[in-house]
Amino acid sequence: EPVSLDQQRAATAVTACNAVGAAMLSTLLRRAGSSNALSCPVGITFILALLYAGAESVGEGVNAALGVDAAAEAQTRDSVWSAVRQTLQRFDVADTQQLQDFNPEAIPDTPLLHIANNILAIGDKTVINQEYLDSAKRWYASDLGRVPVDDAKAALDAWANLHTGGLIKESAINVTPLTRLVVQNALLFAARWADPFEAGDTVEGAPFTRADRSTSRADLMSRVGPFALATGPGWRALRLPCNDGRATGAPTLAMDIILPNRVISPADLPASTWGEATRLLTAAQAEGHATRVRLRLPRLDLSSQPTDLI
Repeated sequence: EPVSLDQQRAATAVTACNAVGAAMLSTLLRRAGSSNALSCPVGITFILALLYAGAESVGEGVNAALGVDAAAEAQTRDSVWSAVRQTLQRFDVADTQQLQDFNPEAIPDTPLLHIANNILAIGDKTVINQEYLDSAKRWYASDLGRVPVDDAKAALDAWANLHTGGLIKESAINVTPLTRLVVQNALLFAARWADPFEAGDTVEGAPFTRADRSTSRADLMSRVGPFALATGPGWRALRLPCNDGRATGAPTLAMDIILPNRVISPADLPASTWGEATRLLTAAQAEGHATRVRLRLPRLDLSSQPTDLI
């Protein structure tokens, strides 16, 4: 049934995503050295919540990672993340078959944010508690299925391919004869900027300094205009709003860009930086505060590999 994302639930989810995202980014950046890092905290929190759907007893630290008290009841935890999922669904497609026509080179006029969950039992001897499946379906709208082991990899690949609009062709799961149950989560996001960058304003071959102080040349998207701006200890941040597809009303999706004041790795900033920057930018936007900024931003093309969440 529908669950409202009230202020308390929203605060719980934001706190959890900030903490999970900061931990993942810090770990990945330190592990990768000067390389880029990619993390999806809402996807991670969804998969953790789905793993424990309906469970009163959870592993140590799970409730804390999901932003709720260690002694919280299962329904408290599930209602928070169900409300988040339902709120994000307002940007979703009406029918998942529409994802088959998704073209990453033709960003839709209206923002697209698709989140999906999947539970797949493998083999006819795998027994899953029905109460768990009912909770996964009720709170997380999870797809439920069962396939022979020989068909499992193809089924997982097909699900990943569909729910990422064809961007991820294969599931990261390596199916073995011992695999009995797979829980998958997928997220697809595509949106236009509220104020697009003009191709003619691109600064070509501009110097770009990496976190390790090495330099390269990059084509920089460029724009001058009013932006929500925030500053903190050792950093400054700016909000780039996305087009929300409506004639009126404030944008509801955005990209927050956080830049250290000196050349250091983002991992060297306090983990609280990301959440604090977003909080201050949201406040500045709500109050209508805008600063005229000359923005130059490199295009990013990132891909990720399987990561051990533990």
